[in-house]
Amino acid sequence: MMGYRLQAHCHTRYRGRGFILITVLVVLVLLSALLLRVFRQGMQSLAVAAERPARFQARQNALSGCDIACGALRENPDLLTEMKLSFHGPREITMDEGRCLITIEDESGKLPINAIKNEAGQLDRFIVNQLLRLVDRINSASGRSLANYAFVPCLIDWIDADQEKTVLPWVATDNTGWDPVDSTSDTPCGNRPFEILSELNRVKGITPAIYQGQDMTGRKTWHFPGLEGLLTVHYTGKLNINTANPWLLFTLDEEISVDQIETILAYRQSQPFGSLEEFRSVCGLSADRFATIAVRLTVKPESRVYRIQSKGICGKEESQGTMIIKLKTDTGGWSILEYKEN
Repeated sequence: MMGYRLQAHCHTRYRGRGFILITVLVVLVLLSALLLRVFRQGMQSLAVAAERPARFQARQNALSGCDIACGALRENPDLLTEMKLSFHGPREITMDEGRCLITIEDESGKLPINAIKNEAGQLDRFIVNQLLRLVDRINSASGRSLANYAFVPCLIDWIDADQEKTVLPWVATDNTGWDPVDSTSDTPCGNRPFEILSELNRVKGITPAIYQGQDMTGRKTWHFPGLEGLLTVHYTGKLNINTANPWLLFTLDEEISVDQIETILAYRQSQPFGSLEEFRSVCGLSADRFATIAVRLTVKPESRVYRIQSKGICGKEESQGTMIIKLKTDTGGWSILEYKEN
């Protein structure tokens, strides 16, 4: 009997020790998991802290790129029309810490969208027809119905102050604009001129593919930059044929062919047009047809407005800024019309 009690006592003692051991092991596992979590959070915090200077430097590089472009344009406003286009397309500039990619666009080579209606409320049919031809060209080049005529009257309705729906009677289909009593529309009509170009995204019928552009590589056409690269709200003068995008040159007259545009581009690569007559001899239009569009064109813009895109890079961090500037020819300085960071 004593042996049995002693054995039972031993078993109980061993079970108690085993329970304590298991408890200690569980506590150690939990503590290890907690410490590992704290360690990981600490490493993540250190990584974030290390990224902050790089992110800040990338932003500074983007701003520096804009300053470099402004300085270059101030020194030479004809920078984009020289034979050696040093800023044609993205140009990489090496910084002390990182680099930046700079692209400059001449706003005088774009279509002034706010001029589609003048202050008296009269419709500029020439600009309207340019937009309609642009729709035709987009669909023809893409091989599908990427764009629709309807965004043109909707765009007009956005600009004009009245509440009447625009109708383009000479257009057979999709010729009506914004219905002021359309309860299904999530975006109200602006009824004012565009202040910034990105407001085009709020116009009915303008999709991201139309605004931002579409990759048409392999379709034997020019790169389509989207309305973002073809229209302007900051320049209101005549179209500069020395910097105009080929998509806009194509919209000048329905008789201008793709081959004629290629001829214009090839000529322009060697030297800028010095006169409108020189342009007419190259484009191949008849004197009568050219006289219709000549009043819309220039070889020397009335004002100097540029769009600068600068991407700052530092390590894995990137920051992009877009700046619209207007050069002051009298003082040699510039004014910033718009700036945004992406």
